[in-house]
Amino acid sequence: MLSVKQRVFSAFLWLVAAGFVGCGTVENTGDTRVEQDAIEDPTGSPDSSAQLLSRLRALSVAAPATACPAYDSDDYSYSSSLEYELVLDYDGVYDPYNDHWYDTLDSLSVLDIEHIVARKEAHISGLCLESVDMKVAFAQDSLNLALASSRTNRQKSDKDAAEWMPEFNKCWFIRRIIEVREQYGLTIDLAERNTLSRQIDDCTSFELTSASERPLNPLHDESLGCPAEPYPNCAALQEYYPHGVYRTHCAYNRNLDRDGDGWICLGG
Repeated sequence: MLSVKQRVFSAFLWLVAAGFVGCGTVENTGDTRVEQDAIEDPTGSPDSSAQLLSRLRALSVAAPATACPAYDSDDYSYSSSLEYELVLDYDGVYDPYNDHWYDTLDSLSVLDIEHIVARKEAHISGLCLESVDMKVAFAQDSLNLALASSRTNRQKSDKDAAEWMPEFNKCWFIRRIIEVREQYGLTIDLAERNTLSRQIDDCTSFELTSASERPLNPLHDESLGCPAEPYPNCAALQEYYPHGVYRTHCAYNRNLDRDGDGWICLGG
């Protein structure tokens, strides 16, 4: 006996053959908006709306915990060098909330590391009961990180999605919230769940997309030249590349990569 999935697929094939369903035809709707480029997401392929709604509804709904120890940001510490990892993850210096690319690593001075699910929000959603090691792991998890302008970061602060949404990439933002809450077993309050549910209904894609002009990733910038011999120390390298370089860069010297993470001479 055919399974339900097999019967549905067979019926679809019959409709195609009968001409009721067209394949490979794209209707011209006259939409003249700027074409958006999808940005590769290291977390994998996005879900459909139905799948994401199902995952959202599977989250435990609870009011913010009141029996938790007081939130202490020191328990959720993270290194500012994570901003370089984000440049690597997003293949450029990119603020997804404002759909804005920056040309140089110098721009990191006007950007903040932003926690998609705020650290304090995670704390009152159940992470308060976990170890400090788990809290630090959460604070440093790139799944939950983005670069954002200082102004946007202040506007968002500790708000959840019922209180704040980005202007751009809302659907990607929603998927990340659900993924992070799943990853760390965080609860969600009813107001936020209802807000996300309504927003999901309006989403056609949960990919990170950009309509703005995308410059060369500054991590790939070799315009200041490649040394004939490796730079012997960070002082010499930073005369040319003040922010340091990643292992894919021609100035990379394995001998200066003491922790083996692929980055050398970070600074600037």
